[in-house]
Amino acid sequence: MAATTSDQTSIEDIKERLLTKSKDYFNRDLDRVMDVYLNREDICIFDPPIIYYGYEATKKMIRDFISGCVGPMRIEYQSPEVKVSGDLACSWQVARLQYDLKSGQKVDVQCRMTDAWRRVNGKWYVIHEHNSLPLEADTATKVLSLSSGTMSEVARD
Repeated sequence: MAATTSDQTSIEDIKERLLTKSKDYFNRDLDRVMDVYLNREDICIFDPPIIYYGYEATKKMIRDFISGCVGPMRIEYQSPEVKVSGDLACSWQVARLQYDLKSGQKVDVQCRMTDAWRRVNGKWYVIHEHNSLPLEADTATKVLSLSSGTMSEVARD
């Protein structure tokens, strides 16, 4: 079924929110990053190995992440896919994260990210987020980068 004009507008709004979130991480602006999350205690973020329940727990996790890094943080959401149904939506994408830890270690990883969104007063907010690193099936070890890092590597019907 083709997306309606309203759905298409919502899809573009959500993709724009992801782009803004990426820019806010680059600028290390905690309050602006948090603007994408619904300020309620029933939001839930799965960022293994920990599950964060509530806005304040999410804010602390992101504050700790930002403060553990030096310099700009690059987060690129690659080929986000978005589906919308009324005031709820789901997005998924590969996210490439590049940053330097205070220890001097350079980090360049790719993870899978799925977000559930709710529209409140015309604005889209994340109400649930799940981040994960792919595993190598034979060894059960984390795969920190994909060959090209794009969603086009996913098998489709």
